[in-house]
Amino acid sequence: MGKARIDEERSGFDKWEMYKLLRGENLGPCRLPNTARLSASNLRTFLNRYHRVYVKPTGTWGGSNISVMEQRGKSMVWVTQERSSIKATVAQVLKHYSGVPAIVQEAIPAVSYSGYPCDIRVHMQRDIDGNWVYAGELVRVGGQGIVSNVGISHGQVLPFEAAVPRLLSVSTYEIGVLKQKLVEIGTRISSLFDDYSQIDEVGIDLAMDAKRQFWLIEVNTNDALGGPSHELFRQLPDQTMYNQMQKRASSRTMDVLQFFFDALSSEQTE
Repeated sequence: MGKARIDEERSGFDKWEMYKLLRGENLGPCRLPNTARLSASNLRTFLNRYHRVYVKPTGTWGGSNISVMEQRGKSMVWVTQERSSIKATVAQVLKHYSGVPAIVQEAIPAVSYSGYPCDIRVHMQRDIDGNWVYAGELVRVGGQGIVSNVGISHGQVLPFEAAVPRLLSVSTYEIGVLKQKLVEIGTRISSLFDDYSQIDEVGIDLAMDAKRQFWLIEVNTNDALGGPSHELFRQLPDQTMYNQMQKRASSRTMDVLQFFFDALSSEQTE
């Protein structure tokens, strides 16, 4: 599979390179779904093994152009965000993604929120000293379609403590234990970017199954195209986490600008 390579122009990792970075690492109490490059043989192998898989372009974000393929007996059903399920062949799916680098991924047996797809967003930030800080968490509930991205599916954002009892039968104490696990997951994953100083924001998308096992859906980092959304946290009833995130990001930006200003001033006086 080889070592993960960062896109120097984008200053980030696409989905396939991110998987290569994560694979084999200690991610804490969460599982990494099996993933491979999209090809006819890999798609057939995954369907035979898992019966339900996701197909994702490697270079997009926000749930764009993601689809689901499911083996039902001798038939294969294909679902995209834009249309309901249709019978399809492997060849049709490959044609849809022709010219688009993509991955095929084991579908996570995730619990849903009243029948709607949902995930958990954990946000990590570097502080002014470059250390990773757990900035917060929330639950995204999808609206229409197969993804939980609230922009695409017109869903909603909820506090973790309020949403989890709708997903699983849990006590207040157990919710606290789950949050501690989120902190561990966020800390372990963000540490993988210690040597990439240009990466200072990490958004981690997770799902839970009925056994309360966390699964890693995706890791998003800031790059030349943007970064993990702060605005999601602005939609929460309590905006404390959002305000702290904004302040932390602003302080780090000012510190970086001051560093370059001092360096430029030093060159001019030499």
